[in-house]
Amino acid sequence: MSNSEITTHDPTSISRKSKKKKWSKPKKIWVSVLVVFLLFLGGAGTYAGFLYSKFDQTLNKISGSNGKTANAASIPVATEPITILLMGIDARGDGETLNSDVIMPFTLNPITKSATLVSVPRDMEITFDGHSRKSNYVFPHYYIVDKEHAFPKTKEFWSNKLGIPIDYMVTVDFQGFREAIDVLGGIDVNVKMDMCYQDSTDGTNINLKAGQQHLDGAATLDYVRYRKSNCGTKESTDYDRNLRQQEVLDQLFSKLKSFDMVTKVTDILNVVGDNLETDISPDNLKQLILSYMNIDRGKINFIGLNGEWVSPFMVIPDEEWENAKRALKIERMRTAANPNPTIDPKTRLGTDMKSNYRSSGNNASSDSNSSKSQSSNKNTDASSKSKEKSSTGSGSKATPTPRSTNNLKSNSKSNSNQGSSGVEADDRVPKVD
Repeated sequence: MSNSEITTHDPTSISRKSKKKKWSKPKKIWVSVLVVFLLFLGGAGTYAGFLYSKFDQTLNKISGSNGKTANAASIPVATEPITILLMGIDARGDGETLNSDVIMPFTLNPITKSATLVSVPRDMEITFDGHSRKSNYVFPHYYIVDKEHAFPKTKEFWSNKLGIPIDYMVTVDFQGFREAIDVLGGIDVNVKMDMCYQDSTDGTNINLKAGQQHLDGAATLDYVRYRKSNCGTKESTDYDRNLRQQEVLDQLFSKLKSFDMVTKVTDILNVVGDNLETDISPDNLKQLILSYMNIDRGKINFIGLNGEWVSPFMVIPDEEWENAKRALKIERMRTAANPNPTIDPKTRLGTDMKSNYRSSGNNASSDSNSSKSQSSNKNTDASSKSKEKSSTGSGSKATPTPRSTNNLKSNSKSNSNQGSSGVEADDRVPKVD
């Protein structure tokens, strides 16, 4: 995002000092273990015994001294599907801006050992607090307003948007991404077009040529970030940028299958541990490692969203958004007996689900209004308005008329066919006062 897009009241513009969080040593270590989990997802199961043994003692020590994390009531991740919100945070230049450049909710299913990941465009139009906003507005806003509860409130917001619970959240600073790519030795990609964008105010200097190239960490970050041009090259759509992000993830998975990577695990942990934040507990990280260490790359489903650019927003069509939501929901529904469940295409996955969320001590509470099922269509509008106010904060104003009928507003009306579709209300949608 260029400076011209950032207004003085925009919460995506904050100082690095206010964003940077001092980490205790134990927290650095257990957060770093998430990288081990990601290594296993990439096919490094060969090293499972060695790495698990290496960190088992440390994890137990942390659990005893550091206590439970934000999730007081832990979800049994080894037996239940979970959805994690992954956000790539970009602090550019001297760190004067915080941008959620990558927004990826993904669902992991321990029964079928499969996963579904959705890349949400950062410019996707949403309705927040009665105003049209970009999707990357949410986390920085909550971080500025109430840093301690930014995670649970961001999870609540996206839970309501997606119609499924967001169980955990992970943020990764792109500085760590850049350094991790360097530790892995860079990646090889076919750059499909020249990319050039320069901005001296935030230090951006993207200059890539079309063709097969070997990219280091800085160039890889430029490759996944590139969108606009001010030096004559073709601009990129958010959709194409999401495809490049998926391409880079594929490259990382391929690299992590190499036996040589075992010698670099410590370096990766050191790099990412300083740039990653999550609310997953040490015990659950351990279970995630055991549950997904041998996940097949072919069972990871990547979904990109494409829409129409209506400046300054990317407007996603109803059908496209609903399909993405449905894919995440279906992933949560998979069982050994029914690995390919279906949802009635007429079903709208919205906010009218139980919210006795088994979540954190971060002042999370259940919403009695949203936990009651709607008995008739005549009550739908009133209930939706109530939920719009609770999900976007107090002081909400009238919701503006969207550019399309897409289901991106914070109140999604339920469909009368939902009861007959076999889709049950999920009881882990968070509610934060």
